[in-house]
Amino acid sequence: MNLNDAKSVSVNRKRSFRVGRGRGSGWGKTSRRGQKGASSRAGWGGGIMREGGQMSLVRRLPKKGFNNSIFRVRYEVVNLDRLSLAAIGGAVTPDSLKEAGLIKRSARWVKVLGNGEAGAALNVSAHHFSRGAREKIEKAGGSVTVLAGRHGRAAEPSKGERHAALAAARTVKLVAARAAGELKAKAAEKEAGDAEAAGGAKAAKSPKAAKPAKDAAGAKPGKDAKHPGGKSDAQKPAGKKKPKDE
Repeated sequence: MNLNDAKSVSVNRKRSFRVGRGRGSGWGKTSRRGQKGASSRAGWGGGIMREGGQMSLVRRLPKKGFNNSIFRVRYEVVNLDRLSLAAIGGAVTPDSLKEAGLIKRSARWVKVLGNGEAGAALNVSAHHFSRGAREKIEKAGGSVTVLAGRHGRAAEPSKGERHAALAAARTVKLVAARAAGELKAKAAEKEAGDAEAAGGAKAAKSPKAAKPAKDAAGAKPGKDAKHPGGKSDAQKPAGKKKPKDE
């Protein structure tokens, strides 16, 4: 093969302007740039945000806040009344939905909404379900399988599902507290009954001795009312009385 045998490949190329080659072409004197000004100088151009000296839009807008739209999970939604079109042996998966043309083939995450009714018992697998769709599928005798979502984690529950879970947790906590209170009251009642029974048995086993009765004067036998520790006047021996001083 010689060099003269090599042929150039015909490729569509845009013809460049040959400027500065005389006034006859119309592009000679100023080379299509006009007279004076920034646009006639070398190095001018490429200023996408330039607005002729006016404050550019990118500088006028405030730079505040945060936007996480690039991290948002975009679900491909399908309603409940169309699941039967993609059922294969009673099972519905994202692949069967793509084959049936109900969702895009580029869809990564699928969400099932509760519009319509489930025609039959279906075993549906998706990345997210609305509360109404979940209830209708289970009511029809089917089952729900939540697939792993973004980064291998399960999809976050919806607002209604979170509220339902919180209400169920509060109910369980209230029932547990009520049962604990009832058990505590029964234990206290049983303890009081045991203490009362023990006190009655102790009193019956060792009764207290009866106290001696008092005499007519109000003093116990063998003691004087005026001198509790000494003998009574009847028990004292008769002796001489001491004369009183005159």
